[in-house]
Amino acid sequence: MSARPVTAVAVVVPARDEEELLPGCLEAVSLAAQRICLPVVVVVVLDRCHDRTADVVAARPELIAVECDAGVVGTARAMGVSAALRHLHQHDLDGVWIACTDADSRVPVDWLEHQLKLADDGVDLVLGTVDLAGDELPPATAARWWRDYNRLVDEAAHAHVHGANVGVRASVYVAAGGVRAGLGPRGRAAHARGRAAAGGHGGALGRRAGGHERPPARSRAGGRVGRPAASGRLRSGEHRLSAAPPCDNDRMRMVATDLDGTIVGPDGSISARTVQALQACQDAGVRVVYVTGRPPRWMGEVVSQTGHRGTALCGNGAVVYDLAAEQVLHARVLTTDVVLEVARRLTEALPDATFALETVTGLRRTSSYVVRWDVGVEAVVGDLPSLLADDPGVVKLLCRSESSLSDDMLARAIPVLDGLAAPTHSNPNDGLLEISALGVGKASALAELAREWGIDQADVVAFGDMPNDLDMIGWAGRGFAMRGGHADVLAVAHDVAPPVTEDGVAQVLERLLATLP
Repeated sequence: MSARPVTAVAVVVPARDEEELLPGCLEAVSLAAQRICLPVVVVVVLDRCHDRTADVVAARPELIAVECDAGVVGTARAMGVSAALRHLHQHDLDGVWIACTDADSRVPVDWLEHQLKLADDGVDLVLGTVDLAGDELPPATAARWWRDYNRLVDEAAHAHVHGANVGVRASVYVAAGGVRAGLGPRGRAAHARGRAAAGGHGGALGRRAGGHERPPARSRAGGRVGRPAASGRLRSGEHRLSAAPPCDNDRMRMVATDLDGTIVGPDGSISARTVQALQACQDAGVRVVYVTGRPPRWMGEVVSQTGHRGTALCGNGAVVYDLAAEQVLHARVLTTDVVLEVARRLTEALPDATFALETVTGLRRTSSYVVRWDVGVEAVVGDLPSLLADDPGVVKLLCRSESSLSDDMLARAIPVLDGLAAPTHSNPNDGLLEISALGVGKASALAELAREWGIDQADVVAFGDMPNDLDMIGWAGRGFAMRGGHADVLAVAHDVAPPVTEDGVAQVLERLLATLP
């Protein structure tokens, strides 16, 4: 097999209240990165951090920080990988190597060097072991841990999978559907599915580095990573690892679904089967929430087709909308200063950029912005300062380019808007960005609604297909990407639903409803 050269490396580090140990982890990763002559991006995912972990990351401007409320290390890791791949968008996926460790771990100095040597030999997946910081444990406890751990380790292979010590080629990661976030910290299914996606040549079994397992104390890395099995590759029938059991379907208490491309078909209709499945959820006491990029004024046709009159999250989570009362309950808006600064930066990055404002009361646009849908309904046309003069409550800034597609626009927007606003898009075949206030997204809005209703994150099932669904799919206890959806969404989803043209959401809900008590 001819090896595909690695051109860039992404290191992903989930962290949850790790202000004490994260500096040592980052220093070790930095030393490992200095040993290779390739660009390395390091993403730290701040998952429900309440200590000063974020300050540790902020002190290192070279890092990419991702904040989330996942509460599950697999979900956090998947969100970090997605952020890294967006940052490395100019590299072919075959040329990107993803290396994962944990904030409480210290990798050896040859960690990346050794993984890349294996990648150069054609290996697509590296699984390493860990060394325990045994001096932090009572001697008897440490001895017992090593005895049990080493039963599954020998000089040729091992039977451990640690999120603290994994390397995988990005193309294989995406083909396998990404880390299945709901499977817990070891992400065991990533191995089984990655091996299948790699066609039986996917893995080298490693000794030793990383460390996330905590017997009762923290662990740190030592030794080597990536020593291959006897053949250097994992072959069919060798070292099978079982996936974790699926989510408990009988705990489904909320269904959150995107609209266009998910339950709304190409012709704008919602099938009778889908309507029946959504109604069956409500009849079973399961909350149904539409979570969409659409503005509230576009929700009438959805209500007329489905009859659903509950709560909707519109504008990519910026607006909480009462469908029955046709009333905005809450809106998280962009300030005037932020809108103007975002527009300035995007104009530098996209010289032909034109802008429109999705406000609480309707659409406003600059004269050069070409309207695709709301022809003739905008309230005001003018330059941005005049459109903003009365502080209209901007829930989304729309940026259109006639010379670029949305994926390329998003790749340019992410670095220039970092720390200022949240860009996304919902159609890779268009040239349109949707920019919300920093921290606004479908996941954060859904999480807030779930808390208000007393519903656990694990009990939420979500469906989506585009980058504006990415955070929601990763956050939900069980996130389904629609088959044929955007690759970024497929990469973080727990499962894949059939496409909207095959009533995919209805198929999944019918199956899940059948398991409810």
